[in-house]
Amino acid sequence: MLGRHIYRVRLIEQVWIVTKDGEAGSQGRFPRREEAIAEAVWLAGSDEPAKVTIDNGDGTIAEELLFGIDAVDELGLISRTDSSFCGGPSMAFSDVGRRISLTSGDITRLKVDAIVNAANASLLGGGGVDGAIHRAAGPGLLAECQAIGGCPTGEARLTGGYLLPASHVIHTAGPIWRGGGAGERQLLETCYRSCLTIAQAEQFPQIAFPAIATGIYGFPREEAAQIAVTTVAEHLAGWDFPERVIFVCFDPATLQAYQKALGRAA
Repeated sequence: MLGRHIYRVRLIEQVWIVTKDGEAGSQGRFPRREEAIAEAVWLAGSDEPAKVTIDNGDGTIAEELLFGIDAVDELGLISRTDSSFCGGPSMAFSDVGRRISLTSGDITRLKVDAIVNAANASLLGGGGVDGAIHRAAGPGLLAECQAIGGCPTGEARLTGGYLLPASHVIHTAGPIWRGGGAGERQLLETCYRSCLTIAQAEQFPQIAFPAIATGIYGFPREEAAQIAVTTVAEHLAGWDFPERVIFVCFDPATLQAYQKALGRAA
């Protein structure tokens, strides 16, 4: 039926949610409106035009669009086959959620291509996950980190995994929370992007992240989780590697924060 109401794109807490009329649950979560619209068009398929209602988040309708799948590029939307998105080959946005896993426990026990270390700028070890990784990896990791000579906040460095089950460690220095007015959010996002850039360059299939900067650095847990999930999802939508990202949560409160950020039931 031409022009029937099929999909709704709604802004909720700075994330665009795609839902289908008459069905419970979301069809996807996206950082930008254009991505959500493109996903709705693709989900609708090519047999009939999709009517997409744009909801600005307060219950009022901002816009209604009616178009077929062939019109995605003409409308300037990001499509599943647009190789320019994020500067690299893209894939279906619905695949992104399947590439993100959430678990609790000890990151040093994971047998993956790389685990991420929430390090300090010296890279010489410290408390929390940083100390745990250094202890599990053995003295070879410290020796390599000493040779590197440090890592500025927001950047990342790659080392071997040594005695860890993981083959490599990506070290990143997170920001100390100072109330939010010192660029902490941007620096935390840069931490994740720096790690993902290394994973892409090295073509690591699987990497695991701790909750960077949420320990003694004091970054608010829920806000940090949202930054982590959004940044990783944006990268995965545009790149082939890593094929899978695992968020490892050390305690129940952190796990709950990530479940909320991912839109998964606790």
